Amino acid sequence: MKETDPNEALFFGKVTAGITHEIQNVLAIIKESSGLMEDILMMNREEEFKFLDKFQDTILMLKKQVKRGVELTSALNKFAHSPDKIETQINVLDAVGRLVFLIRRLAKLKAVEIKLLKNNDPLVLTTNLVKFQMTFFLCLESILNLTKKGCVINISSEKIDSQIIIKISCQGDLPSSDIFCKSISSSYQWPFILQTCREINATAETDIEANGIKLYFQ
Repeated sequence: MKETDPNEALFFGKVTAGITHEIQNVLAIIKESSGLMEDILMMNREEEFKFLDKFQDTILMLKKQVKRGVELTSALNKFAHSPDKIETQINVLDAVGRLVFLIRRLAKLKAVEIKLLKNNDPLVLTTNLVKFQMTFFLCLESILNLTKKGCVINISSEKIDSQIIIKISCQGDLPSSDIFCKSISSSYQWPFILQTCREINATAETDIEANGIKLYFQ
């Protein structure tokens, strides 16, 4: 994996952030237009209109899709700002949750469910956000590539002393734990996971007990 120039990441991030703002403007116009259509239908609800139910269903669908679009573009906009600072203080749960939200489609294509387990403790870390997200993504991808339909990937986090630990584990129709973990460590992602971890003062190890990976951040 070729190391990316920070300026290149910053360039792509700024362009992507700008585009997400424009997409949100488009979504806002669609939302306003669907609201106007709904108001017109309500003002004329006493008049007989053969396709009233279909119009109402269509407007409801538009509203749901606009909401989904806004959520996606908002998450993508925040993700695009990741390269803004070389090192920054992050909320680990927010960063992980945002990335999971953006890449959930990869799991859906395999009919695999990703569960992000909540932790009420504040998990704050000063790190390079781009490399943090890259490390997490590579771990998730290496596990996802080994899963089958119906599997569940659980993501949990905790703080022990000065370490923040992220655990990515898998349940379902899997090979034995040792074979599963050997497959992870022999995947093309694993050397890059170890390399990126070294760059941000983190470590990674396969987790035989939970069929997955543990990440340790200082």
